[in-house]
Amino acid sequence: MKDPAFLFYSSDFLTGTMTMSNEQVGKYIRLLCLQHQKGFLTKKDMLFICSGDDEEVFSKFATFDDGKYYNIRLKYEAEKRDKYTESRRLNRISKGKSGNHMSEHMNNHMSEHMENENINDNIIDFKGLYKSITEYLNSKAGTAFRFSSQKTRDFIKARLNEKYTEQDFFTVIDKKCLEWLNTDMAKYLRPETLFSNKFEGYLNQKIISAKKNTKEKQFEEREYKDSDIEDLYFDPLKEKQLEKKP
Repeated sequence: MKDPAFLFYSSDFLTGTMTMSNEQVGKYIRLLCLQHQKGFLTKKDMLFICSGDDEEVFSKFATFDDGKYYNIRLKYEAEKRDKYTESRRLNRISKGKSGNHMSEHMNNHMSEHMENENINDNIIDFKGLYKSITEYLNSKAGTAFRFSSQKTRDFIKARLNEKYTEQDFFTVIDKKCLEWLNTDMAKYLRPETLFSNKFEGYLNQKIISAKKNTKEKQFEEREYKDSDIEDLYFDPLKEKQLEKKP
């Protein structure tokens, strides 16, 4: 049975659409709903709903090798919700209960549980955010960072203390994966680079494809090499460079 709903974060949505016109917001909402129903969008879907190539609306969706378009946050939240539903179903089966007769009740329970879970993560405890942000990075970059690592937590917490949101982390990860994945820069898809004091710049940069021109790529690579990023890292709390311990 198709999940009839997905979690909608009103504050994140308002922030992310602040520069859009009301017409663009309407297009964006319709595309999100269509993606939720179909699981993906095609170029034809995008052009039809936008009545042409709307750069600002299109920037909210990533395209993959198969030519399909996805809003990354919606895709992640839908998959997260599906996994939770499946875990509850398997749990009921393991206890000898039917997997069907309680589906409506469990869907309602799941929504309440996940909403409360996100409230707790964002307001009460950093632990849930360490986990969701690190797992999102791993899912996008194909990495295996541990959210229990103190170094990873320090970088995430430093940015959270600056009032950046979970959605801001997802946005930075999306942008830098789109730009760096499958290039020589992929090795920098890691917490100490993405969540360093360059975070604000990454967050506000325009979306750049990995197919950017050679001059831009060479400049970016030179910037990182000259800063000896492999030998130094930023203390996220004091914001100064320290030599790594052996």
